Parts: sequence; structure tokens; C-alpha cells
Amino acid sequence: MVVSMVNNINDNKTYRSYHMEKISDNMSLHINLRFLLHLVAGAAAVIGAYMSLQNSIRANEYNITELKSRVIALEQKHQAEIEVMQEELKWYQRLKRKGDK
Repeated sequence: MVVSMVNNINDNKTYRSYHMEKISDNMSLHINLRFLLHLVAGAAAVIGAYMSLQNSIRANEYNITELKSRVIALEQKHQAEIEVMQEELKWYQRLKRKGDK
């Protein structure tokens, strides 16, 4: 039984049985130039899209703050107009009451 287990362990393929070399200081790495160019172009496209998106978000935030300030100014203007109109309405109502008497 023990002998068969030892044989099974030895039958298992190790990294050397797949013809892999050891990593050493003089190991060279071969990269296809076309693949490298595609990788750089892809990274540039992703970075460009990210920067474009960030600029668009910043522009939208600026426009939103600008619109908010314009809305606040218009609300104040209309509130002042409403107050003037309410005063005029009170004046006309008093005038009408005096005319009814």
C-alpha cells in the first residue's frame, strides 16, 4: 500500500515535467511590438475617455451652480414684484371700499 502511494506521488507531474525553466537573472521576456502598441493605444484611449468624462462632469457642476445662482436671483426679483403687487391690491381694495360707502 505504501509503495503504491509513493509511486502515485512520483507519477504526479511536477513543474519540471512541463518543461518550464527556472526563473533566473538572465531570463529574457519577449513581447510582440504590435501587442505593445495596441496595449499603449488602449491605455491612452481609456485615459482619454476618463479625462473627457471628468471635464464634462466639472463643466456640468459649474453650469448647475451658475443656474442655481440665477434661480435665486430670479426668485428674489419675483418675490419683490409679488410684494409690490400685493400692496397695489390692498390699495385697490381700500379704494373700492371707500367707493362702496
